[in-house]
Amino acid sequence: MTQRKPTADAGTSGTEWFQDWFDDDYLALYQHRDSTEARTFLRHLRTQVGDPDALGVVDLACGAGRHSEILAGEFGWRVTGLDLSMPLLRRAVANQSVAKRTGPRYVRGDLRNLPFADGTFPLALNVFTSFGYFGDDDEHRQALGEMYRVLRPGGTLVLDLMNPTVAVASLVAEDETDTERWHVHQRRRYVAASKRIEKTIDLTARDGSARQVRESVRLFGPDELDEMLKATRLNPVARWGGYEASTFDPETSKRLITFAERA
Repeated sequence: MTQRKPTADAGTSGTEWFQDWFDDDYLALYQHRDSTEARTFLRHLRTQVGDPDALGVVDLACGAGRHSEILAGEFGWRVTGLDLSMPLLRRAVANQSVAKRTGPRYVRGDLRNLPFADGTFPLALNVFTSFGYFGDDDEHRQALGEMYRVLRPGGTLVLDLMNPTVAVASLVAEDETDTERWHVHQRRRYVAASKRIEKTIDLTARDGSARQVRESVRLFGPDELDEMLKATRLNPVARWGGYEASTFDPETSKRLITFAERA
């Protein structure tokens, strides 16, 4: 992967923040992800898109494989999971409950430069707010262009983001919690000029060692997202407001889940 210059969202090492953060400390802090919620969402999604053919689905920014495992294990789909984080990919492989012959195949890669041939997949997923991390919108458009490129004509992209109206209104400015290793102090703010939620996470261990992490996620409203998708020749065809396949309401829906087809 080509090294990009640090941006305003750079991490403490000078790399982009998501290159620093998605490691073992992240896994420890967010270890209790809701598999029941993920399974409910994916069952509804299957009803919406049907079963892909033998080429299967690519789970872009798959993390530790929570969704990939369900798609392969319960649905029997051929699954390729991609993520930039080696710690998350190692956890995904370690957590595999499906036989390796039929389980997900995990690949390391960047959304802006996907390591797949043109027209490889009939279905691509980017779920659980795994989009909006880059420093500028040119890079977000580049990522959407890559998603378009690896989809076959008529293929479907499922993009699952926060609904910005609700995300900003319900933003918790500050909280604290404890894990086995860390005392965790989180501070959040919405920066209207950049349309980003900025989070600062201070981790303090019992031995006095400390670490600070910054998250920065760009929010996209439905009209703005549709415009970006159409510019990439991805045509929005359906939208949900939650993992239970509810109708999207811009004022009350927590999620902004968009189904877009490649022209």
